[in-house]
Amino acid sequence: MTNVVDQTTKSAPNTDLLIFKSHAEYQNYANLNADKVLVVYDNGVFDVTEFLETHPGGDDIIKDCNGRDITDLFHSSYPHQHSTSAVRMLAKLKIGEIKGKGDESSGDNTANLKGSNKQDVQAYPVVTADYIQYKDFRISRKEGFIGQIFGLSKEQYLDFIHHPLHLDEANLFTW
Repeated sequence: MTNVVDQTTKSAPNTDLLIFKSHAEYQNYANLNADKVLVVYDNGVFDVTEFLETHPGGDDIIKDCNGRDITDLFHSSYPHQHSTSAVRMLAKLKIGEIKGKGDESSGDNTANLKGSNKQDVQAYPVVTADYIQYKDFRISRKEGFIGQIFGLSKEQYLDFIHHPLHLDEANLFTW
């Protein structure tokens, strides 16, 4: 068993994003991909199909939003306002962006308003099949988490626990 945490800072950004010139182009893509559940958040396009089974509020609410802009819904008090962790989880599902200028969107311009409650959609920490990359350390997914946590500094440990993740599987111990 290793207690050493890889201290590198490499990340794996998604460079294969689809670019839609308009909301109409996105809607056409969504219609052609009816087997997927796609949503828009702040002009980002997200494939949430794989998240349906594990969504805490059930899959029906997500299915009802298929093809729609969820920006306002995501931050409304009904059914509840989503957490920063939910925003980060959404970021990991990003497949594209709507880049059209002057295109009619949801009518939501709060991204440029002072005091907006919208949150930047950034995947943090970055999760790959082999590791979880934090700001200044990396946790191996091939080793047990518990042993690796003992090698963290206090600041790294706080970063680890303040950014909870939803993982389909995780090794707590290395046997």
